[in-house]
Amino acid sequence: MIGANLHGVDVSSANLTNALLERDLSNDARRAVEAHSLWIRTKGSAGARLELDRVDLTTVKFAKKDLSASSLHDCNLHGANFCDSALTLADFTGSNLSGANFPGANLMGVHLDGCDLTRTNLGRANLDPAELMDEKGQSTGRFVPASLTRANLTGVNFSDAWLRNANLTGANLLGVTVRRTVFEGAKLAGTGFAGGIARAVADSTGD
Repeated sequence: MIGANLHGVDVSSANLTNALLERDLSNDARRAVEAHSLWIRTKGSAGARLELDRVDLTTVKFAKKDLSASSLHDCNLHGANFCDSALTLADFTGSNLSGANFPGANLMGVHLDGCDLTRTNLGRANLDPAELMDEKGQSTGRFVPASLTRANLTGVNFSDAWLRNANLTGANLLGVTVRRTVFEGAKLAGTGFAGGIARAVADSTGD
């Protein structure tokens, strides 16, 4: 039902359980992104946090934007450009990020659980733990690791990326590229690739 026009249709007795009612709200989304940027710059005194669910965002530009702490659940972000974006503690749970580009993006503490990241470019991306700060901007001594549990990472480019302590439990790592990639402390249970990553990283040190 993606893109369906239901204007005037009586769905009062219809069973739409599990139906994908993805909305194309590109113009609204662009305004919401700008409002989020203002929210970040003013530390919450103006603008509004970006929170969107099941929205088609394929035409929205995200490169070099600050979307830290945003929430984009189950959205269509296929082929999106996030180059050099700030995405600390952003939550993309369940979203389609296949073919997206994240080179140089700050993804510290990001949530990518259950996402489709098939052939996504995460080269030079930082997925290390994010440090939590208090309301005064002081360190709390607490860190939130990036989470990619059950994500489809088939063919992802992780070259020069940092994933220290990242949780990749149950993720599909088929055909990933891992040149000079840092997986120190990462959780790889259920991936069947723990040894493969270790060997690939060791082999790439001579590149």
